[in-house]
Amino acid sequence: MNVTGAIYAPTTTVVYAGGASGANGCTQIIAQTVKLTGGTSLSANCSGKGTKSIGNPALTALAD
Repeated sequence: MNVTGAIYAPTTTVVYAGGASGANGCTQIIAQTVKLTGGTSLSANCSGKGTKSIGNPALTALAD
């Protein structure tokens, strides 16, 4: 699976599992919780993809 664009689910959990890959695209995930398992990878190469900048990366946090 190669997702280019945004997944917007601000009040739920988004699970990427089983080798899902956004390595050649632009995947932005807005969710309450994001879970990556099974060799999942994402890419933030969003130049020219039609998505908006997420903003200041310093305001982004990962939690487990």
